[in-house]
Amino acid sequence: NAIGDVTASYRIAFEPGDLEVTPLRAAVTVTNVITCYDALSHTIGYSSVPADATFHFATNNGAAWVWMDAPPQFTEVCTDVPVLVWADKQPDYTASPTNTAYVTITQKVVTVSLNNQTNAYKSTVGAWTVKGVEGLIPGHGELTGDPGAIVGTPPTQVEGSPHAVTVGAGTLSAGPNYQVVVKEPTLTITPLQIWPLPPEASAEPRIWAPDVVKAYDGKGTNVVAAAYDVDDPVTFSYSTNGTTWVAWDALQFSKVAYDTDGNVTSNKVHYRVDESSCHNYIPTNWVAWVTITQRCVTVTANDTNMVYGTTPHPTPTWRDEGLLAGDRAYVSLGYTNEVWDVATYPDAITTNAAIVISNAIGDVTASY
Repeated sequence: NAIGDVTASYRIAFEPGDLEVTPLRAAVTVTNVITCYDALSHTIGYSSVPADATFHFATNNGAAWVWMDAPPQFTEVCTDVPVLVWADKQPDYTASPTNTAYVTITQKVVTVSLNNQTNAYKSTVGAWTVKGVEGLIPGHGELTGDPGAIVGTPPTQVEGSPHAVTVGAGTLSAGPNYQVVVKEPTLTITPLQIWPLPPEASAEPRIWAPDVVKAYDGKGTNVVAAAYDVDDPVTFSYSTNGTTWVAWDALQFSKVAYDTDGNVTSNKVHYRVDESSCHNYIPTNWVAWVTITQRCVTVTANDTNMVYGTTPHPTPTWRDEGLLAGDRAYVSLGYTNEVWDVATYPDAITTNAAIVISNAIGDVTASY
């Protein structure tokens, strides 16, 4: 006390007491697993306090919980499979609260490439065939089945080829651990040949222009081409030499044609489908003929008379039959003998020059 040590003034009786040490509660930390299928085993991440605690695990296989002392391993594709974890270390640590981790293994993408197709216009798209496969893990799955059809409306026109198309996976499968993705193939549509055939010849795409034969009528004419079993709108061009092409109304024949020997001949006309109007077909050139025959005209000298000794002598006159309206004949007439007496009667009236027929276009005598 304040005076000093007074222990000797006491008789001390000591009774020992108890120290109670209570256990701590263990703690568990878990980590989810999200990975892509790789044919390897995967498990959750976990740790505890204390670090050397004993772990206990449970997982649900879809039917019942299964308890185990080692972490469950996952290899196949799965989604949010729960794994329960708790730990203890007797006697210093009691069991931890149960913690839950989740395991997700996603499908691995398998890329399938297809063989491209080339089809003629209006033909049916055939079955797609597999060209190659990327992404399969050797020894773990194989591709089976067949590709599907084009998704949506298939392209039908030559223009734009080759067309990239989306093809469905169909029955293609590499097992539940894979997702099959089909790369876009191409579909090339080739044009159809147009043939120079008459309309009744076949059901193939064709063009035809019948020959034209007519008597001279003073009007322009040409062959008229038409297309058969051709879907595209078609325009035609015409040519006399196969090199310079014009529209139908820019190539007209109105006169009779002659060869170098002076014989009536035909006009050769080339015709073709314009490529700009016909994308799904291969145009072709062909020929037809325009023949204009001579028109008959009769020029008749009119009979006349005179009294002997009359002067001046009468001028011969004429009339025509068969001449087109708008065409005009030029006829020069004269007397054969020009003896103006009764003894030589009758005198013949005849032409003393070639008869010429013309119109606003020019000389058309050769067409008569």
